[in-house]
Amino acid sequence: MPESERTLFWQLTRWQLVWIIGIAVYVGLAFVKFGIAFRYLCVGVIVVGLAASGRANSRRFLHDWFPLLLFWIGYDAMRGLADETALRVAVQEPFEWERALFGWLMGGRVAPLYFLNLLSGSSWRVPVNAIADVFYWSHFVVVPGYMLTLWWRPPTPLRFKKFVAGLTLLHAFALATYFLYPAAPPWYVFQFGFQPPTLELLDPYQLNPPTFFQQIWAANPNWFAAIPSLHGAYPVFLFCLVKPTAHARRRVAFYCLAVWLATVVRGHHYIIDLLLGALYAVPCAWVADRYVRETRGSNQLAVEAPAEERVPR
Repeated sequence: MPESERTLFWQLTRWQLVWIIGIAVYVGLAFVKFGIAFRYLCVGVIVVGLAASGRANSRRFLHDWFPLLLFWIGYDAMRGLADETALRVAVQEPFEWERALFGWLMGGRVAPLYFLNLLSGSSWRVPVNAIADVFYWSHFVVVPGYMLTLWWRPPTPLRFKKFVAGLTLLHAFALATYFLYPAAPPWYVFQFGFQPPTLELLDPYQLNPPTFFQQIWAANPNWFAAIPSLHGAYPVFLFCLVKPTAHARRRVAFYCLAVWLATVVRGHHYIIDLLLGALYAVPCAWVADRYVRETRGSNQLAVEAPAEERVPR
């Protein structure tokens, strides 16, 4: 075997082993702490499979998406802090802030409660809630989907790297805030009032939602990650870093308003949660844009960008 091939083989094997051992340790710790769950097996099988394949695109995928995988692991690991954070959840404070800032628009009520009362008993309640649910859950698909379209054809474009850098910052600040200031969402206040949460109180089977949502609820590692709202942050982040055309910006602006409205209507967040999410997103996007431009060079950005994205100097 030529020297270059032996070197490449050793680097690839070492890289494979790092991923396989790392995921094995994570799944093992999750099993010891929480018991094995289907999600851990899925992630373990997918990542180990990609690493073991040795294919160039598999290696590129794990390398480029690694920071986002770290966020998933970090967020999932917060279930291990549930006993500690549940003792200091802010329940009444966000409610009072919302009423003080926006109650004058809603007849003295908080926005989620206003929409709940508005739709109660209305024939529009079911279709409005269904449409709101579509936009609410799209949060988990739209930004990763857009990033995947950017990443799909090698080499990895700088715009994708901006997304990864910005989201890494955003996720780091969000995780720190979730730990330092766990905050209850509106639905908790509607369901339980201002009483402090307990693990028994939050049993998904006591809440009696449909079976599918029981499973989603049980899998949620952090029920009190309302501030900042990533549903508020992601659309604004996308608006900041999407390709700078008027058409793209208009579509993202409409999507942002739709997600924000859907999130409030369904009682997942207050308006202040969304605004704080946007406040986190804008500087993270700006820093990522400057960082990637300065480290990679504006000339490379001009070469990699599509023709319609290039702006003459």
